[in-house]
Amino acid sequence: MNRIKSKSEFLLWPAMFAFLAVTPLYVPEGYARILIMAHYLAIFAMSWDILSGHTGYISFGHTLLIATAGYTSAILSYPPGVWPVSTLHLGLPLYVTIPVGIALATIIGSVFFIPGLKTRGAYFVLVTLAAGVVGERIAMLSGNIGGASRGLFGYPTLALGFVPNFYISLILMCVIGFTLWHISRSDMGRLLRAIYMDEIALSSLGKNVLKLKAVAFFLSALVAGIGGSFYFHYLGSISPHSAFSFFLLIEIILAVIIGGKGTIIGPIIGAYFLTFILEGLRPLFPGALGPGRILAYLIIGLAIYLVMPKGLYPTIKQLLKSLLRKSSISMSVMTAKWWSWQEKSGSS
Repeated sequence: MNRIKSKSEFLLWPAMFAFLAVTPLYVPEGYARILIMAHYLAIFAMSWDILSGHTGYISFGHTLLIATAGYTSAILSYPPGVWPVSTLHLGLPLYVTIPVGIALATIIGSVFFIPGLKTRGAYFVLVTLAAGVVGERIAMLSGNIGGASRGLFGYPTLALGFVPNFYISLILMCVIGFTLWHISRSDMGRLLRAIYMDEIALSSLGKNVLKLKAVAFFLSALVAGIGGSFYFHYLGSISPHSAFSFFLLIEIILAVIIGGKGTIIGPIIGAYFLTFILEGLRPLFPGALGPGRILAYLIIGLAIYLVMPKGLYPTIKQLLKSLLRKSSISMSVMTAKWWSWQEKSGSS
């Protein structure tokens, strides 16, 4: 049964990729661009899930990882002769700046977060929250190097046109998702979930819990860095307001909660759900992302959590399993009745 279950989940990945790969052929450009945003939100949500969704260590400083990668790659790739004049203007190619941004995000995050992994509960939340606030303040005081409060724009983007950008984001999401899903289903993933269930009991069994948490953070920071670098090169601009956005953090956390924490597939579903909900709310809350949309998001998230505490993906999976079980029982009953009728017909 477990083998069949694993195979069915495995087949979700090529099926999802095949379905989404033809999307640009039959949807308008505007909807394809919405899907691009959903892909990046899914990447951020999966990076949060592998740490917070699996171990239970809730991070409120996740935007620090995303912003560090984005800012680093943007600054290093900034071409000569583009405002602001006093920036570095190194003009390095993206295949150099993006890996550097990812590496620096992991290093900077380690400095802030890994010491905090020795704490628990609210203390870890405060450490991560403080890290995000410090990071945003540094970006605000970065002067012309980081654009300060105005941010940076005019640096190289990933590709021209929505179709190449769509496939870049889709491939990233699927490769990262499949890799994290595989890790989640491995012994490592089970140990990470055991931290969430009972950290003290796991430690008493001789497991190095701090090392396991550090591995979870490394994976989380790595994926967040990948997403941040590519995301801000897709946008073509970055600022403290966008990179350290509290609204983005709320989106990431809600995508995991709504989709189903600790599942990897769930955050992808949650990211799509939230992205299209946001588009539906735009007529009701025009203009900038304000308290109205955040409140609407929280109400929607709370409503779904109350109805489906485990999230969309586990609930749908359980429902399908129940339907298959009932259909299997019905088929068995029908088969038994048919054989009984055959025996009666033969005896007569």
